[in-house]
Parts: sequence; C-alpha cells; structure tokens
Amino acid sequence: MSINGDTNVASRGGAEGLRWLQQQATALMQQGGIRTPADLEYLHQFDQQCIERNLSPGGCADLLIVTWFLAQISQVHHYHN
Repeated sequence: MSINGDTNVASRGGAEGLRWLQQQATALMQQGGIRTPADLEYLHQFDQQCIERNLSPGGCADLLIVTWFLAQISQVHHYHN
C-alpha cells in the first residue's frame, strides 16, 4: 500500500486520501512492521482511520491475493513434477 497507486483509494479519497494512506503504510513499514503490541495498536488505529475516511485499498487486496495465488500454483506445479 505504501507504493501502489490504488485506484479504489484514489476514487474514494482523491489524491490527498491516497497520499495519506501511502504515508501511513510507509510509516508502519519503516518501524519494522508488526512485532509488538504497540505496533498492533498502530495498525488498529490505521484501520479505524481508513474506515473513518472511507478508504478501502481494494486494489492492493486484489494484488495480494493474485500474488498469493501465483505462488501457490508455482508450489503445486513443483510438487507434481
């Protein structure tokens, strides 16, 4: 989400909403992800703020599931050969 120009977010929140989401996602990554209860709380607050701003990173979600799916196909193909 930090680098993807998610069109769903842009549609709902404009360029400002997209920039905000990318900045928040970047901050989460720069602090090392989710390793502590404080990190989890930060993520929860980020989620709540996205809901309040009506921002839904659907494009990022689509990319995530396609990436996972392709990785699974690769593993299945390797297993059967």
